[in-house]
Amino acid sequence: MATKTDTKIFDGVQVTSVQLPAMLGYDLLNKVGEVFSPALAALKGVEVDTFESLITRLDVSALGPPLMALFGKLNAADKKNLPPEILAGSYAMVEGVRVDLGSANGINIAFEGKLLALFQAMAMALKVNFADLFVGVATQMASVVTAARASIAASAKAPEPSA
Repeated sequence: MATKTDTKIFDGVQVTSVQLPAMLGYDLLNKVGEVFSPALAALKGVEVDTFESLITRLDVSALGPPLMALFGKLNAADKKNLPPEILAGSYAMVEGVRVDLGSANGINIAFEGKLLALFQAMAMALKVNFADLFVGVATQMASVVTAARASIAASAKAPEPSA
């Protein structure tokens, strides 16, 4: 199976994200899952088939409180280490030189004065590594909700046992 990659330009910075090897991706997923799990409640009942449809169908206004809670519970070291961990499989081209983004130094070089571009690059790296998983989780959650609703409706229509 081919490794996924994506290249985009954010505020003049060309960034390429390369899918992490399985175990590094697994480790990152565990860290990201711990951090972002409060925001996953926003996916409840959303039916999606692609990462893009997941993003467009989310009620972004509902993400504010979970995101505030998530960043509020991170300690300073976790906040500082999260971007390099997410961007571990990514690099930027800066003035024709490849800059690996798996370190604070690389991120500083590539995104000086371009904080929004940093967040866009992090989102792309998460997409490259986990888009299929996010869509699968959202689809499974929607299936569970649909099955639960059907079960409740069926039990509400069931005749009462006679005495």
